[in-house]
Amino acid sequence: MGVPFFTTYVDGYLNIYVPIELTGKNIIIDGTSLCYEMCRQINGGKNTAHRSIDYNEYKREYFRPLFHLLKEKCKSIVVVFDGIVTKKRDYLRKIDYQIRTENNKPPILLINVIKSVLNELNIRYQVAIGEGDETCVVLANKEDAFILASDSDYYFHNLKKGYIPFKHLDTGSLKGKVYHAFKLSKNIHNLALLAVLQGYNFLDHETIQCHIKCPGNLEKENKFNQWLEQNCFDETACSHLKFIFCVLQWLEFTGNIQIDTSRFYQLISKKRIRAEFQATMQIYLNPTTGHDGLLTKCDNRISKKAVKLVSSGKLDPIVIDILVNRRFFISNQNHIEVLLPIFGILVEWDLKKANTVDRDYNVISKNLTLKYNLFDKLKEYSSNIPKLKDAERMKNLKSHVFRCLTYTIKFQDKSKKRKLYNQHHHIHKDYRLWLLMIYHWYKTTTISYPFVYLCAFIISFLKLNFLDTYDYNHNSILDNDNLSSSFLRHSVQLLKTSLSHSECRHIRQKIPSDNHVPKDSEIIIEVQNVEQLYQNTIILNEFFKQPYTVLPPQAVFSIDLIYAFVEKFKNENKIQTTKKKIFKMFSQKEVLCRLFDEIYSFIAN
Repeated sequence: MGVPFFTTYVDGYLNIYVPIELTGKNIIIDGTSLCYEMCRQINGGKNTAHRSIDYNEYKREYFRPLFHLLKEKCKSIVVVFDGIVTKKRDYLRKIDYQIRTENNKPPILLINVIKSVLNELNIRYQVAIGEGDETCVVLANKEDAFILASDSDYYFHNLKKGYIPFKHLDTGSLKGKVYHAFKLSKNIHNLALLAVLQGYNFLDHETIQCHIKCPGNLEKENKFNQWLEQNCFDETACSHLKFIFCVLQWLEFTGNIQIDTSRFYQLISKKRIRAEFQATMQIYLNPTTGHDGLLTKCDNRISKKAVKLVSSGKLDPIVIDILVNRRFFISNQNHIEVLLPIFGILVEWDLKKANTVDRDYNVISKNLTLKYNLFDKLKEYSSNIPKLKDAERMKNLKSHVFRCLTYTIKFQDKSKKRKLYNQHHHIHKDYRLWLLMIYHWYKTTTISYPFVYLCAFIISFLKLNFLDTYDYNHNSILDNDNLSSSFLRHSVQLLKTSLSHSECRHIRQKIPSDNHVPKDSEIIIEVQNVEQLYQNTIILNEFFKQPYTVLPPQAVFSIDLIYAFVEKFKNENKIQTTKKKIFKMFSQKEVLCRLFDEIYSFIAN
């Protein structure tokens, strides 16, 4: 998150960077801040999203070229992503007004897109146990690497090589500007204090300024005020920038003599907050990766194997978050229910290992107030969800994922659920997990016209997998007598050979697509809910050792298509009429029409 407006101050007023070229250098990239910076660049340097960008476009136009160049030119690359925050410091942070505004949140699955590119290019990445900045600092100093990011926290860390903000790097030549913390102070203790005073809410600005008085420098004050008048037109920004100037003048006056911090934390009345002040200083003085000594809610030690799986990106950090904090960061009740079986298994393991039956735990949620105790919910669905003994046996793993995605759905009788399982079992792996995910959404959504969204999601899948990637070995595979009556039993690669390059191009031009953000917020929210469901489905699959093939976001969600289609057809009320228009859009091509029909029937019937 960082210190509000400190980047503005350093860039505009101090300007203490030095030139650098990254060719042949080791670099650590903060993957989370890369997402924010990429969104900012796409929106013309503004913090408000005004256009919709497809995941495919993110990959093709931005991330793949960037990482391909970095791999080719740099000596080594490691990308670090945020994991879970095990230190309780979030509530003390000020808002970072510069980058992370509510209107500029990266798309939900953007990190998944980056990871898919890194996997393709065989570039190493790591998921932090905590905020990524500390892990980046530890790795950078260990590997003699520069940090590439967009987070003002890096201005206050003692980095051997230095910090390069994304906006100061020319990604064509890999030339840019690097910042070194010693330009502010050679005393790392003073830098840590500077970060804590400016970036956290331990003390208000007025109290701090009363205790850092120093002789004024009229010439510097006039120069700063002149710069401020010419460059700052926001009252909040001006207030923060004046405070930063005041603190830095005091720091310069003290020189490199270590400042006594006791005068500040003695101003804090609560002992708990004093301890938090000192602990936060240590984040900058002695950053750690957070891997060692992780304990669960019941004080059980989390195994090194589990931590390694999370760190390597093979297991979602939510597993450790549940064990350590009993926490979900969610915004939709259905998102809880998809992951509820995992919660039950992990908590059952924790209680069993601690030999306790105390179940007075409710999940902490970021955006949603829970109306029920999760253990009551687990008891309600006890017979339908996998339990600890099932997970320990590690048998029928596909069945476990299937049960997690269908246990809340009301079937008329058990035979219908068995029939659904058998049907899905005979579908080709290219479609299977995606179909289950969309099936769950369709059966649980409360949206008023779900069939229009369903059509949009199906068309998105078909476009990305059949029309956007060409197979030049065109043949008449559909005339083959050995081809099964159900197209869903055959791979995408086999079926797409029935479409020629020119046919794909012609059909694609007829599919609605518009990269503007819809005015109807309901459309945005519903699509985001499905994206989050996709993320949770991946988490399920990882937890049960990945029995299903997972398609990357850029093979599932064509966001601009989905937005445009729903806006155009949201007033339709008959599926048959909509289907006719879709088949006309597909130029009546058998492979696309048959697949659309089969997918729609599997999900809607």
